[in-house]
Amino acid sequence: MAYVFLSGKIKIDNKLVILTIIMVAILAYSLIPLLKRVHSNTPVIILTKQSIDINQRKSFSFLWSQIQSWNTKEDEGTKYIVLHTEEGEKSINISALDRKSKEII
Repeated sequence: MAYVFLSGKIKIDNKLVILTIIMVAILAYSLIPLLKRVHSNTPVIILTKQSIDINQRKSFSFLWSQIQSWNTKEDEGTKYIVLHTEEGEKSINISALDRKSKEII
């Protein structure tokens, strides 16, 4: 068991309080969108006969006729699908799909 002995008054530094509030706000601002995405349970990739739909921060879609080729790559433990189109290439993070087969619907 630990004991803390305080003698005298505790002085609270206002700068430290403001810095703590700012850091908590930044942390909440960055975590809330991630938690919303996890709880919404929306699919990351939707494959149909006509197109591939990707739901990330921005949703976008490609027709299969637009995709010239595709491949997968891994960079520092993060897995990507790379779609090559006439406009260039688009990397899609698929690390969220690294689940058991029962968890992927």
